[in-house]
Amino acid sequence: MKLFNAIENAEVIRLLHEKTEAKVNVLMSYPLLKGNAYKLTKEYRDMIDSLYLDSGAFSASKGKLRLTVSEYRRYIKRYGHLFDAVFNLDDNFRNL
Repeated sequence: MKLFNAIENAEVIRLLHEKTEAKVNVLMSYPLLKGNAYKLTKEYRDMIDSLYLDSGAFSASKGKLRLTVSEYRRYIKRYGHLFDAVFNLDDNFRNL
C-alpha cells in the first residue's frame, strides 16, 4: 500500500526532505498546479517517489472552480508524461 500526501504548495516537499531525507508520494490537484508545477516535476522531483495528478473534478462539479475537459486534456497531452499517474476528468456527475 502506498500513502500519498495531498499538498497545496510544493515547498512542503523541500522542507520535509530537508528534515527527514525521505522520499514521499505526492498527490497534487490540477487547479493547484499554478506556481507549483515546475518545482514538483523538475526542481524537487528527486525528492518525490510517486507523483500523481488529480483532475480537481469534484471541486469543479461543486462549482468551486471552472474547469473544462478540453483544458485538462490539453494539459495532460503536453505534460502528462511528467507524472506517474493522472486521474481523469469526468464532467457528468448526475449519476452519483
